[in-house]
Amino acid sequence: MSGEVARITPKQVLRQRSDDCFWLSAQGAVYDCTLLLDRHPGGRRAIVRGASEDNSEDFAFHSGYGQRAWALCRIGVLVGGTEGLPKG
Repeated sequence: MSGEVARITPKQVLRQRSDDCFWLSAQGAVYDCTLLLDRHPGGRRAIVRGASEDNSEDFAFHSGYGQRAWALCRIGVLVGGTEGLPKG
């Protein structure tokens, strides 16, 4: 493994909103939350409603345990800012 971090644009995040793939951005990072869809305590809807949005406020809302779960889903960093992403 090279240790390189994927650089993901807002446009790429917006393309990942389907029944099979859900990406979220928060605090400058991008998360693939697909595997958590059926495990989230708030249900699938809690993730789907925010897919492809800037979810920095949602990230801050979660407990340390929840934030560690987010960390497991981190797939890269958001480049080019959050312009173009609706707010979560």
